[in-house]
Amino acid sequence: MFVIRLLSFFVFLSAFASASASARNVFGRDNREELTSRKYPWSTVGKISTGCTGVLVGRDVVLTAAHCVLDNGKLRTDLDYFYPNYINFGSNSKGYMSYVWWGTDKPDTYRAHDWSAARLKEPLGDTYGWMGIDTGSYSTVTMAGYSGDFRSGGTAGVHQNCSIIAEDSGFLLHDCDTTRGSSGGPMFVMKGDTAYVVALNVAERRNDGEVSLNVDSYHANHANIAVKASMFLDKVKELKGE
Repeated sequence: MFVIRLLSFFVFLSAFASASASARNVFGRDNREELTSRKYPWSTVGKISTGCTGVLVGRDVVLTAAHCVLDNGKLRTDLDYFYPNYINFGSNSKGYMSYVWWGTDKPDTYRAHDWSAARLKEPLGDTYGWMGIDTGSYSTVTMAGYSGDFRSGGTAGVHQNCSIIAEDSGFLLHDCDTTRGSSGGPMFVMKGDTAYVVALNVAERRNDGEVSLNVDSYHANHANIAVKASMFLDKVKELKGE
């Protein structure tokens, strides 16, 4: 039985442009590589029970997309565990998502707020580490996520040195190769030995179609979409007691 208790949630009323949450795009050559390392920062990336991607951002805090935890504005019944460093369809640990917050209960409409943070019952960050949050502007990032078309979603794919292209309607447009299952995947930079999440992959533009696109090159009309770190920074800091 799943017991997920909601302490609070925030509904933002600004009218941001909507985009599909069901899939992502690949541009030209597929640049994804297998994430099989057990070392930091790769150890912080994992899979949640609903099939999406999550990332540790505190010793007991995991970040993902709002649409990964919600179904028609309510918590999904299959939401329970986060599995860190999920490789070859398995993880050595799991953390129970005992409290959940989100930026909007209508992520398809308010895409710029399509984020969710969860308190884990187990402090997995003590073992796997966690990423920081950075609200600075970056053009080159690394993105990791459990795309369903990559190793059947059993091992994450990593696209290094992909780009955040522009900001549009409050969210970010990027060209990191990714498809369904990678929602909630971190887009991050390294500063010294520490990784910092600068955006969260959440959706795509796919010309109003029902499937992901594999196109020759990036264009804003079929860009991938990410939530800016500034949207979830305050909640993560609150959960970490900062």
